[in-house]
Amino acid sequence: MRAPDELTNFAMEEMSKMAEMRKELFGFDWHIDHVVPLNGAKVCGLHTWRNLELIPAHENLRKSNTFEVG
Repeated sequence: MRAPDELTNFAMEEMSKMAEMRKELFGFDWHIDHVVPLNGAKVCGLHTWRNLELIPAHENLRKSNTFEVG
């Protein structure tokens, strides 16, 4: 089994490739986002593959460093 850091690095590399492909396909930027912010006001997430998602850049910029429950 791979170590968590290796899995996170692999996920980041794959998401970066997918972001470029989606940009070409849809015509706008995509960001790798931490679902739970690393430095949130009320919660702090971890930099692990389980806390990553690929979302449109405008959504990531809109939510800034907040965490919405629900």
